[in-house]
Amino acid sequence: MADKETPSLDRSLQQMRFGESITFVDDIVCSDGPVFLAMRRLFNKVDCKDLADLVMKLPVSAVVARFANAPQEAEKRSLEILFQECFYSGFPDIIEWIPPDLAESLPSWLTDTCPGVPEATRLTPSLRQKTPYNLTPSSPRVLPDISVCPTYTYGLPSPVLPGEKGDTATVKNSEIMGENEFARRAVLLWAKLGRKTRRTVKTGSPIGSEASDNKIVSSSVHVPWGFIVPGGRFREMYYWDSYWIVRGLLHSGMISTARGIILNFADLVRRFGFIPNGNRSYYLTRSQPPVFSMMLSAYYAFTGDLELIRDTYLYVQREYFYWMEGDLRQVHVTLDGRDLQLNRYLGHIAEPRTESWDTDETVVRTAAEKALQNGNHEFSAAARSCILQNIRAAAESGWDFSSRWVPDDVDAVTEGVMPALRSESFLPVDLNRRVPSPKCWKESTQELAGNAA
Repeated sequence: MADKETPSLDRSLQQMRFGESITFVDDIVCSDGPVFLAMRRLFNKVDCKDLADLVMKLPVSAVVARFANAPQEAEKRSLEILFQECFYSGFPDIIEWIPPDLAESLPSWLTDTCPGVPEATRLTPSLRQKTPYNLTPSSPRVLPDISVCPTYTYGLPSPVLPGEKGDTATVKNSEIMGENEFARRAVLLWAKLGRKTRRTVKTGSPIGSEASDNKIVSSSVHVPWGFIVPGGRFREMYYWDSYWIVRGLLHSGMISTARGIILNFADLVRRFGFIPNGNRSYYLTRSQPPVFSMMLSAYYAFTGDLELIRDTYLYVQREYFYWMEGDLRQVHVTLDGRDLQLNRYLGHIAEPRTESWDTDETVVRTAAEKALQNGNHEFSAAARSCILQNIRAAAESGWDFSSRWVPDDVDAVTEGVMPALRSESFLPVDLNRRVPSPKCWKESTQELAGNAA
């Protein structure tokens, strides 16, 4: 594959491109920067993602300047005070949120097919949000019958799998009960994993004056609707994770929450021209497997909601063009006498990932040391760029990090997976299956949008 010019990370150009104010935090997390070094002294070990997700009381440049001016041998107490002056505690830009359409009891398909299961588990009032939601569920809270679902659009996996119904299942009752117990616990997790973004945070005030709302300064990218997060250190909405989340919500009867997540992605396409890896500024440098149209197809199969197809049709089209435009993204190949244009995942920029800056720098440093040990005394800038861009491309694929992206002639066990990645050199079958051809795309989405008009 021909070499291409390595793009640079120019945040000012990105601000102009996106047309809105975005807080980039590379200067906060870079492993040789004053903030990272001070935080490592203070906490011994620093997760770059935690650092990238902190909410600041000052602009990024001011925070960096404050830490740069701190004495190199400052005591830990001084660093604690500086940290408190520059950052809010916790992560107040993304707050806990209970989906209002969370069912008062578990869906019937989780109780009716299991002999001996007690009455449906009730969700306590404390797990439910009292304020009304602006979206109204458009179908009952039950698993839909495959026979009455609308015709599926292109690329839609069936919402009910063969053998999924209890009367046709071949597994033993004990296995059915075990699977249903897992599913019941998963449904209850919606109450714990719901989140919303917010744009302001209340600040502490002197005695005698009222608290004021300050604009959030963080890497969070605001979205208008609530969403479901993976959990743990992953506090934000993720692109292709949300496809399975949406399907799970639909099976749980939580139609409004699923619809809101889809509208969040439509809003991201409207603002940025594509769907980023997640709703963080540092994810605006890459996407993830394009499953937006599959989300819509699944939603339509469950609800028959043509209005949503009409409202999001142009955003499906826009994302399609994002994946199809440019010589960097597409590769022209000839196969069996046919000229094909195939897609690949890209690293886009030759820089460490913001949320894993120290990890990526360590991978590059280790590769350089190994090259020196093997007699290669010059670890070039091109070699560094190759490693970093292929790490980013693997992250865009969602398979981070799999030996799938390591060439067959490389021993990933000996060399390590991350430095051996060649993600940009692969033309994945599954990616090209998810990007529908113009013909199929027109015959499905355009037809539905026309019916909804």
